[in-house]
Amino acid sequence: MVPNVKHHPDVAVLAVLLSLILTQSSPVWSEPQQPSEPQAHKVADVPYPLAVSPDGQFLVEYGNRGSLTVRDLNTGETRSLTNKDYPELVGSAAVSPGGDQIAYAWHNEHEFDDLRLIYADGSEERILFQDSLVRSVRVKDWTEDGTLILVTILKRDSTASFTSVATGTSKSSS
Repeated sequence: MVPNVKHHPDVAVLAVLLSLILTQSSPVWSEPQQPSEPQAHKVADVPYPLAVSPDGQFLVEYGNRGSLTVRDLNTGETRSLTNKDYPELVGSAAVSPGGDQIAYAWHNEHEFDDLRLIYADGSEERILFQDSLVRSVRVKDWTEDGTLILVTILKRDSTASFTSVATGTSKSSS
């Protein structure tokens, strides 16, 4: 190293470039490679928002005239779990880790959202959370053990929270 000479950060780059020119070798870097095209396979036509069971065997569709439906991907059979019409409707849903329950946000006749739970076979529908000060509930996910449902809540005063609601299930999970 030569004393009293300051090294500029570009010196290393210039040295590599000069070396390449003098030796006429190919560059040590290459053009960035484009990622390969993602492989996508259509499973089903779905006109409305949905949630998928953990085992991928059924889709939960919601929003169609307010109903919550389950579509079996093996048979193509679709069955409705809720039978009400607009303005009552499902806004979001998530399937439990065991695949046996569906948590969903229900916009009720009083113009606010409830958090509801129903078994995938359509039985034991119940309200887990209801508050007239809540404008909307969005179901996000379940905890891995299936004991809590994670939701975002937007109140009428525009305050929001990320909340967990206990399921308190009475049926044994499959």
